[in-house]
Amino acid sequence: CCGTASANRVDDVGFIRTTIDWIRGYGIVSKVFAMGMSNGGMMALRLASELSSHISGAVTVTGPNGQYP
Repeated sequence: CCGTASANRVDDVGFIRTTIDWIRGYGIVSKVFAMGMSNGGMMALRLASELSSHISGAVTVTGPNGQYP
């Protein structure tokens, strides 16, 4: 998927993990949920799968017919 990002090995999951850790460092967030539509829905499922220690739950509004991966 996604041409340039894939070709340049952009680490979206790593970026989101770092962002969650940064926000949690302030001590005001205890749970994080992922939500997305279309490709964002697939990303929400991917985050729930790959970042289960960081993501409390995920939901897709519209997305793939099937499971990740």
